[in-house]
Amino acid sequence: MEELVIEVPLGLALVASVAFLVLEKDPQARRRFWKVVLACVAFAGGGLLLLGIPGAVLMIATLPPVALIQEMAGTAPASMADAAWGAALVLTGIWPLFVLVAYTVAFGAMKRAPRRIQIATLLAIAYAAGIALTYYGMTVQF
Repeated sequence: MEELVIEVPLGLALVASVAFLVLEKDPQARRRFWKVVLACVAFAGGGLLLLGIPGAVLMIATLPPVALIQEMAGTAPASMADAAWGAALVLTGIWPLFVLVAYTVAFGAMKRAPRRIQIATLLAIAYAAGIALTYYGMTVQF
């Protein structure tokens, strides 16, 4: 099961990246895409050098919706005391892949939408991925 934590986001990011690069003809959009890829790599690498602090911030930002989901599901919130650091490291490394997927959906598939809708889509997908990863991190001890 732990293999899916890495394989699914990596697969989604690769498919979305290849689709964006094949379908996008505008060289300026391609340059922006590569800047986003570089930013995601820098975020993941820098976050790992910071020992998972960005992942911990992501966990704090997504805890209220996760607690609501757990309450609706009838499960007691899991204690993250021992697994918090490992989960934060995993979130730091994996979440940027979902940001890349969110970018390709928002600015590739929805390229004709108004700019505010594109930005809202990017933020919604990235936040939903953070919620899903935090929920997974709270239920499965890394």
